[in-house]
Amino acid sequence: MQPVRTIIISLLCYGIFHGAAARQSINFQNYSSDHGLSQLSCYALAQDSKGFIWVGTQDGLNRYDGRRFHVYARQNDKGRKLPSNTIFTIFADATNDLLWIGTAGGLCLFKTSGDSLALLSDDFPFAAELENLPIKKIISFQKNEYWIIAFNNGLYHLNTSTSTVQKFFNEPENNSSVTDITFHEGSVIVSLLYQLYELKPQGNRYEQIRLMGDFQFPQIEAIASYNHDLWIGTISDGCYQVERPLSNTEYTIAPKIISGGIYCFAIDASDELWIGTRGNGLYKYNGATREIIQSMHNQFLPGSPASNFVVYLLKDRQGNMWCGLSGGLSKFDPLSHQFGFVNGPASMNGSLLDKVIYSMYRAKDGTLYVGTQNRGLFEWETKTNQFNSFPASAVVGKANNVIYNITEDDYGNIWAATFGGLMQLEKKNKKEYPITQKMPRPRNSIICMR
Repeated sequence: MQPVRTIIISLLCYGIFHGAAARQSINFQNYSSDHGLSQLSCYALAQDSKGFIWVGTQDGLNRYDGRRFHVYARQNDKGRKLPSNTIFTIFADATNDLLWIGTAGGLCLFKTSGDSLALLSDDFPFAAELENLPIKKIISFQKNEYWIIAFNNGLYHLNTSTSTVQKFFNEPENNSSVTDITFHEGSVIVSLLYQLYELKPQGNRYEQIRLMGDFQFPQIEAIASYNHDLWIGTISDGCYQVERPLSNTEYTIAPKIISGGIYCFAIDASDELWIGTRGNGLYKYNGATREIIQSMHNQFLPGSPASNFVVYLLKDRQGNMWCGLSGGLSKFDPLSHQFGFVNGPASMNGSLLDKVIYSMYRAKDGTLYVGTQNRGLFEWETKTNQFNSFPASAVVGKANNVIYNITEDDYGNIWAATFGGLMQLEKKNKKEYPITQKMPRPRNSIICMR
């Protein structure tokens, strides 16, 4: 009798994670063809030993030096050795000071010391067959060992120390199914469209072992190791999390943490997991607090990502997060964005209608109030960055629309010192009442209260 393999579907379900997801402003710097980028579909990113950022696009290889993009393409002298202008993957090999560049037409090398492209066979003639295969991904987990996923040709393992090549999943039923590879808890894990495998070292070679029994995932696009768990992104059915060692006969799967299609994963300098999606923008997940923040493109907010289709994510050595998009390139710099821009254009509902702020006050119940120069008093909902105005204080041209100071009495009522005098706000019904007095001063303006 065969042992029963138990799959426990975690009750850390969709609601716990998705319900905690909040849309917050993550400020990005965006790059497009206006900045010199050769094409807006950015499939691959890498940082070389000199600190340059390399961007692989649908039409050309780009090197960014912090000021401008330098384009390598088959039609110019710098890029004539590229097998194709469509760049799907770039791996920065710090050990050998090389860039491994996978294109739609094959694999080549870039020698950063000589600032030049080279054929793969020039340095590694034993791997010459890869010069003409379309390449999906290149990665290395150990010195002089490289894993290469080829479109419609399975997975290759190159050992440059022994000058050997080993092929995996090159059977007709599997050669087009390999989607991703990662290093998880000391093991090389490979995803096919519906299954996971471990590649276990046996001497100088690797043996492939099927994981998780007969369980079939929805179509897998990407996998990543984060916080001791294996994260699995699917093409259309969201994100899964395998929480226990993959070798156990019992394991946990947390279903649909994030809905929709997933393109990629990356871990930032704060040990948070970034998740790039197919149309839902970016998610940032904190493994300690289980908080999820979503960031989406908004045409009215210049600091939002340039597109909601996030194809590739890279953390550079300075701690910046680079996002290769179907629609351009975005960079998040945590140091330059310690202050966030919370307001949208005045044409958007819920925006702060005045850019000049005279006063702010936090009430005893935590409510925040903002006093402006010309548009009166606002209540600020910080979770959504919505500003709710109080109409009587917001009439243009009226003296009460200038709010100098805000305070609160023992009964929870809000008082505002305005250019036109004193104004009281009853919080229960959110009505404003101007307090008119005959004062000896030529005008009723009140500057401050205590």
